[in-house]
Amino acid sequence: MQISSTVFVLSGVTLVAANALGDVTIERVAYQNENAPGGGWYTQFLGGFGIGAPVIDQQGRVAFRAFLGGGTPSTDTATFVGWPGSVQRWAREGEVLGGLGNVFGHNSDNQSGFPWVNDGRVGMLGPTSPGLGVIVGLPGSATTIARAGTPAAGLPAGAVYNGFDALALGPGGVVAFVSTINGGGYSFQRAVFSNAAGPLAPVAVYGQPAPGLSGQTFAHFGGVTFNAAGRMAFKGMTLSGHVLYSNHGGSLTPVAWAGMSIPGAGTLSSIGDLMLAPGFNATGHVTFKANLTSGVTAVVTNRSGTFQHLAVQGMAIPGVAGSQFNSLTLMSPPAFNDTGDVAFACEGWFQGFNHDLVFVSRSGGSAMVAREGLASPIDPSVTYAAIDTTSVRMNNLGQVVFISTISGPGVTGANDRAIFAQETPTGPLVVALREGQAIDIFGDGSMIRTVASFEWSQPQGALLDPAGGTASGAGAINDFGALGVLINFTDGTQGIFRVTIAPTLTCDADVNGDGSVNGLDVECQELAVGGDFSCYAPADADFNQDGAVNGGDVEAVELVMGGGPCP
Repeated sequence: MQISSTVFVLSGVTLVAANALGDVTIERVAYQNENAPGGGWYTQFLGGFGIGAPVIDQQGRVAFRAFLGGGTPSTDTATFVGWPGSVQRWAREGEVLGGLGNVFGHNSDNQSGFPWVNDGRVGMLGPTSPGLGVIVGLPGSATTIARAGTPAAGLPAGAVYNGFDALALGPGGVVAFVSTINGGGYSFQRAVFSNAAGPLAPVAVYGQPAPGLSGQTFAHFGGVTFNAAGRMAFKGMTLSGHVLYSNHGGSLTPVAWAGMSIPGAGTLSSIGDLMLAPGFNATGHVTFKANLTSGVTAVVTNRSGTFQHLAVQGMAIPGVAGSQFNSLTLMSPPAFNDTGDVAFACEGWFQGFNHDLVFVSRSGGSAMVAREGLASPIDPSVTYAAIDTTSVRMNNLGQVVFISTISGPGVTGANDRAIFAQETPTGPLVVALREGQAIDIFGDGSMIRTVASFEWSQPQGALLDPAGGTASGAGAINDFGALGVLINFTDGTQGIFRVTIAPTLTCDADVNGDGSVNGLDVECQELAVGGDFSCYAPADADFNQDGAVNGGDVEAVELVMGGGPCP
């Protein structure tokens, strides 16, 4: 597919790009110098190298931070959440919080003070006065449930929280986090806490036995996440090495550990990116980057119930002749959705040359989605120059989104970076947002601004950001194809926007992909409903898109085959 390289003026209405199969909508959530809800006006939005940029929940609410005018230095930052046209202030510096009764502090620390959002609730490892705290709640009811220097829930007398990281925000506002603890027999050791099962309590603690691993005790903890079912997974360490735990089955159980065999790949040496959360979907399966005892890195998953490798350094890239996966060491954690799709970016070796690539493995097959040096959807002569390997995200529809620089005719330093996204799981890529693009800020032509740069929340350093879905509030792309994006404009102003890549729903009854629509497609649909995808071309068997795979999908194929409308 080719999209015209014309610079479009976008507003709060749908834009259909030339020759595109779907729509890209850009809507203003907040703009610099606008009045902010609860008093004052926005003077600056906080982000910074992808950390703390806006996040989005499944309902399309965007959470973000801002500096405010009209106050004092002790009241000039706040966190907000809401939809375009309906934003609420969640908490402002100087306000008294619920729970431990402390005061919301200066909200500009990128290492801790950035928000998650889930079902309208916001969670932060937030600034409090005094001390860093874990804050969660709806707008107007932000509550500190743990704070540095206060007693650590469920631990012996004298043990206090010392610091926090790896916050996860689950359904209904439940949280999990890692804290260092001191006193009461502990000396700056770590523990995992959660309120998912009731009052806040420790889930795993330094020095305590590691369930399911005979004779081993916990020594360290890393990234934590929830899935959409409200279950938790985390990375950690025992004295014997790395381990990944989940309570999806009802009790804390090891899922992967150092020394475990990965069929066809080798023996697990360590779990990559210890401080970043694992991919953990609603069925309780996991995906992560694995370091093997052979010295190479692999992408592994147990999405089928047992572990398998999807990529190993030196392995041929499926479907791409003369290629192999090269450096997986520097890749970010893979994205993983509830249907078992896995997406990641890495380096590949292509007939003597090393290039960045985006790769997706789905239950129906694997494919390279984009590659450095190949044509982008902007124009056949405009190619991907450098893919941001930390930016790959995917929702439960299977839409993949990533950032890349581009090169070619008409490309300059002012327009050489863009967000690319799939409209459908197997569909072509479109441009969601590009530097140099003109934006109609208010949708009425009164203020047109040009995009200078943009950012969204991405994993970096020791910060949690699950790459797939929004179960833990990472919120890069929700299941409606929407992103929360901070845009900086060439005139020096900023804004928070919601960018939506609307999936194009199709109902091509040629489900076996043979170029004809006939009884063989009905038979193939029946097989797919029964779990046999050997002839099935679409990404999933829910042909009528009603959320269930059953005889209704077979009937829908028969209806369309007979000339009926799309379901």
